[in-house]
Amino acid sequence: MYKENTIWTAVFNADKAAIDELINHDPHVVDTRRAVGECPIHMLFLYGTEAHLDIARDLLVRFPLIATQIYNKP
Repeated sequence: MYKENTIWTAVFNADKAAIDELINHDPHVVDTRRAVGECPIHMLFLYGTEAHLDIARDLLVRFPLIATQIYNKP
């Protein structure tokens, strides 16, 4: 579904360690958008498992401005 070693793969797999590593390399990765304008925070909430929601809560604490991200085309 997603290419290896991307924020999208890490989000899909609820891989907190990979997400943290990607953020450490480039903090703006949390602002990445896909085809319909979704951001990583949107997908974390849409997947909705406890692991995804834990990561979403952590990202909201670390990057509070992502709470205002809306779907829009990139």
